Amino acid sequence: MELEFIFFIVRVWALDLTSGNDESGYEHNSTYALFSVNINLTQKGMDQIGEVICSVFQYIAMLKKNGPDARIWSEIQTIEAMSFRYIEDSPPVDYVESLSENMHKYSPGDYITGDSLMFRYDEKVF
Repeated sequence: MELEFIFFIVRVWALDLTSGNDESGYEHNSTYALFSVNINLTQKGMDQIGEVICSVFQYIAMLKKNGPDARIWSEIQTIEAMSFRYIEDSPPVDYVESLSENMHKYSPGDYITGDSLMFRYDEKVF
């Protein structure tokens, strides 16, 4: 959503935009996933709320039409790899809890990395 955010900034509609699956646990559900878009609007953005909402849904429609993009996947892979490599140490009990959860979701080779690293672009997955 980075391009759409630039559009909002140029029009002085938004201060912040985030999107993606939240940490509710539903992102690993085989039935559905929750995807959220959060936009902190300026007063000017609030005055144009209808156009903001329309722009968000137009952007989602464009993403659906164009399909997955290997370049964006590669950028996300690089960011995730750097985040994983330089992650701050967590308390041991939190680390054990994370590993235990990953043992229910992933194969043994992925217990430590879990959903933090992406290894292979596969357009069919999207």
